[in-house]
Amino acid sequence: MKIVFCKGGFIGPVSGSDEAVVNYSTHLRLRGHKPQVLLTNEFSPEDQYYLRLRAARVSVRCIVKDPVYQWLRLRRRFGRLHHTNSAIEQFGEWGELAYRTACRYFRRMRPDVVHVFLAESSNSVVIRAAAAVGVPVIYHERATPFYAPEVSNGYECIASVIPLCTAVAALTPVHGEVCRTIYKLNAPALVIPSIVVDPFRGAWVPREQGKEIIFGYAARFETWKGPQVLIESFARIAAKYPTTRLRLAGSGPELETLRDMVHKLGISARCEFVAPYAGSDAKYAFMKGLDVFVHPSFAEGLPNSVMEAMACGLPIIATNVGGVPDMLTPESGIMVPANDVEALASALEHLAGDAVLRKRMGESSRRRYEGLFTPEAVLPLLLSSYERVIHPGRAITAVSHPWAGDSSPDEVRE
Repeated sequence: MKIVFCKGGFIGPVSGSDEAVVNYSTHLRLRGHKPQVLLTNEFSPEDQYYLRLRAARVSVRCIVKDPVYQWLRLRRRFGRLHHTNSAIEQFGEWGELAYRTACRYFRRMRPDVVHVFLAESSNSVVIRAAAAVGVPVIYHERATPFYAPEVSNGYECIASVIPLCTAVAALTPVHGEVCRTIYKLNAPALVIPSIVVDPFRGAWVPREQGKEIIFGYAARFETWKGPQVLIESFARIAAKYPTTRLRLAGSGPELETLRDMVHKLGISARCEFVAPYAGSDAKYAFMKGLDVFVHPSFAEGLPNSVMEAMACGLPIIATNVGGVPDMLTPESGIMVPANDVEALASALEHLAGDAVLRKRMGESSRRRYEGLFTPEAVLPLLLSSYERVIHPGRAITAVSHPWAGDSSPDEVRE
């Protein structure tokens, strides 16, 4: 099967959508399929995600660097290229040239399916091109549609092309219902979770309890990710539990504000800011040093960091947003409302004071990971989803994944 994964560009250093593209592509290729990655924007040849795809022998192409795009630019400059698609006029010259380049790419490659990630305006151009050529398209929502000013334009552009998609995919069943409402789907969204590779290669053993209790956070330092809520909540329990520590891995615009906050709350000696990890080894070295993982985000789809923490057998504290309610059970973690300092502090205290509960939750968390997010669990569901859009109406072999459903992609929008 020939699959083209499309997104605007690599957005690391830590990116759930980039991880998904790399892991889907790598494991599909290991199973004999032919994945490729098509980006609309330029990328660095030193980007970690590009290097991982290259190591997996997955081709990565860039529309604006494609010779066809450069040739079309010359034709436009000399007035020899005329508008052919009024729907992309809003994107200006770039949109027209990208659309034509993508059309030529899809005609040449003839993929079986195009799998598009993220609500980016550039992706709406790619979806229009794939639909024009007659290639089935899956648009895969990776977040809870979250209308912050900086992303609202992307969602508006994607919403305008949903009728051109063969199917819309979500990350969990609950997330699928959110997508169905936001995009006004008249059929259930396909459910395709992310893949997280087992850092223990099936030989996981519980982490030994130490004298310190280390809570960890790994995400961008942005207000809507909730690190400020976590810091305030931790400060409320720090005096009562003097052996607790907080480690925060990431980068972002709120870093200095968070450092000042930690200083003013008098917990500088108990909090450590860690640079964003690059690569799987550093990521799992961070995770394996924790006792509890905390994800206080205000909006999510299926947070990669939570899945990675589950793979490491950590108990989880997370906000009940996006697909998180599908990920966790009361046995594997504690869910709290978003932006609720009191509730989060209570959850931190609950786990700080009970080593037996931490161990039991960690074991359950690991079992949840094994059933939901390993390559062996997800790939059959991914391939079944491709079969559904390539051969609509054909009987599809049943898949044993807990989130497998009977949805049909015949029509995705009212």
